[in-house]
Amino acid sequence: MNNDDIKKVIEEFLTQLSVSFKDVRIIEDETINTSVTFMIDTEDSNILIGTRGETLNSLSHLIHRVVSNQINREEKQPFFIVDINEYQTRKLETLRRNATMMAERARTFKHDVEMEPQSSYERMIVHSLFADDPTINTESDGFGLARHIVIKFVDTNI
Repeated sequence: MNNDDIKKVIEEFLTQLSVSFKDVRIIEDETINTSVTFMIDTEDSNILIGTRGETLNSLSHLIHRVVSNQINREEKQPFFIVDINEYQTRKLETLRRNATMMAERARTFKHDVEMEPQSSYERMIVHSLFADDPTINTESDGFGLARHIVIKFVDTNI
């Protein structure tokens, strides 16, 4: 299934929900596992995003399920993000800034720092942010909704 097919699924999904939207743009990002973002431009963003992005997460999950059901078994499951009026983009930029700040604290104080609970996608972003950093190690800890990242300082002088 190509990006245009996924875009059509999203547009049909929004139409079935009777949500007005201006456009669904395809944005390719090589920095995050060569992911694709489907950016929905709409006036109904409050309805589609919901409290702390919960409705957007549910909407994204449903769209992923629909796409998954439409692909052949031989096809690889496409990796994509559904975003509304750049909500996810801004949220991920804030996450990156916070993770970088927490890593600096871990380096400065040479002590583990725990982040707030995050979704699996957000944890993957933080893990990938420090994958090539020899002074920082990241681990997921906790269960269910309390699962979060622990940022650990690695002393390279040992």
